[in-house]
Amino acid sequence: MWLQRLTNYLLQHRWQTIALVFFAAFVPLIGMVGIVIAALITLRKGAIQGAYVTLAATLPYIISFFLTGNHEAAIPIVVWAAIGVAVLSNVLTWLFAVMLRKHTSWSMLLQLAALLGVLVISVVHLAYPNVAQWWGVQLTSYYAEATQAVSGVVKA
Repeated sequence: MWLQRLTNYLLQHRWQTIALVFFAAFVPLIGMVGIVIAALITLRKGAIQGAYVTLAATLPYIISFFLTGNHEAAIPIVVWAAIGVAVLSNVLTWLFAVMLRKHTSWSMLLQLAALLGVLVISVVHLAYPNVAQWWGVQLTSYYAEATQAVSGVVKA
């Protein structure tokens, strides 16, 4: 019963929903619910209303990245990849919600998502044949930097 009331409230109050999603996205685990709310709004209200909420769910990732001051060229590729994956997953979730609203076919949507995933992985492996080794080097260097930073904080 309370979930239905919450859903009705979110559907009826656009600005409160956008604010809730925006501020909740700053909390690590709760923030993931924001894109689910955006998908719900997209399915019930349409692509434009859902796009506003998707933007509110995605913007905190970008804002927190640039407010930390770690956006120089020397930043590890792992951090860039994490931000990129978060933003891309939010946009793809919204896009799939739009497609589901328009076509109402889970079968087609899941087939398209699987095909898109296989195509992206194939293109990455064709463009960069040693991508697994490259990621191993990137993650190892990031881990070494993080360990050094933590040991410096512990000693201080």
